Amino acid sequence: MIYDVRLAPRAWRDLARLADFLAPRSPRAEAKARAALWTAIESLDRFPERGAPASVEHVRVLFVPFGRGGYVIEFLVEASDVFILRIFHSREER
Repeated sequence: MIYDVRLAPRAWRDLARLADFLAPRSPRAEAKARAALWTAIESLDRFPERGAPASVEHVRVLFVPFGRGGYVIEFLVEASDVFILRIFHSREER
């Protein structure tokens, strides 16, 4: 079964915020981070149970290694849909 993967508006804003942080420092790192994130996001269409359960019921988290830390993708699986809720760097203060 192939799942429909969709990003919540907040997840789209997260992607833009993360790119805006990296781009002025290193356009190359920004491109690599974007590619790593999209590879992980796109993999959820076939493997929606990847990652680990989050502290919030029904939410899962997928860690995407990058640099000295990595990115965290929070998502929800419902029926045949995967909803990306948030994306952030593991070293971000939240």
